[in-house]
Amino acid sequence: GRQEMKEGGTNDEADGGGNKYVRISQQILIRDDCGDGKILQILIVIDHPKDTQKMNKAIISLLLLLPNGIGALSTPSATTTTSSRDSRRNKILKGIDASQFRHPLDRDLTNFFSNAPLSNVATSAIQRSLSIVEQGVRLDLLSSSVKVSPNQMPELHESIQEAASILDMGVVPELYVQSSPQANAYTLALQNQDKNKPAIVVVTSALLDRCSDEEVQAIIGHELGHLKCSHSLYLTLGGLASTPLRALPLVGSQADKLLQEWRLAAEYSCDRAALLVSQDV
Repeated sequence: GRQEMKEGGTNDEADGGGNKYVRISQQILIRDDCGDGKILQILIVIDHPKDTQKMNKAIISLLLLLPNGIGALSTPSATTTTSSRDSRRNKILKGIDASQFRHPLDRDLTNFFSNAPLSNVATSAIQRSLSIVEQGVRLDLLSSSVKVSPNQMPELHESIQEAASILDMGVVPELYVQSSPQANAYTLALQNQDKNKPAIVVVTSALLDRCSDEEVQAIIGHELGHLKCSHSLYLTLGGLASTPLRALPLVGSQADKLLQEWRLAAEYSCDRAALLVSQDV
């Protein structure tokens, strides 16, 4: 609860024998922040004959007693309560494959491009190019952002560890917190099985300020979904394959429309991954 002190006053009163008394009052408001916000009022009254020395002693006694009384009222119960996240552990989906939660359009187009002729050559070239970009992004983040670890923001580190375990990712990505007034999260969406060069996930400081721990983990799950599905690889491959078609009438607009629908379907796939991580609707 929250304590609010209101100053009282002194009032001269007389008893039946005509003796002068001083009534010293102090009002304490205890507000229950964890409950319904109801205010509990406590009025402390001390009666004492109007004698300066005795009155001073009464005031000193009041000042000595009040902190203990307030502390006893405001000290929370010794019993500890666990958060909803600590009280339940999400189920680990061992052996889950990206095809099991992909959106149908995302799954169909990914299969089409992965089985296309010379797709291995194209994917290898894209992976090399993206790895160079990823290395540059990593160096920039190391110099300007906070790298989450067991020693730095351990709760967030535990969150991404759990999310990666649920989606059965062999290598846990590196998580960075970037200072920004905009709530955002992103990844290069290229899953890397090399433990020395793990994938990168970035969340902004504004996102952490605005979202609960469970919401942040769901957002991390969404980004891990991009990695699990290798969206950067296949969407880049799809964009390169559709480039020659864009110059053709009718066919070009259809190719652009299909590519936009694929990007949207990829986001739906990652929303499913977020749901699998949070396991809470």
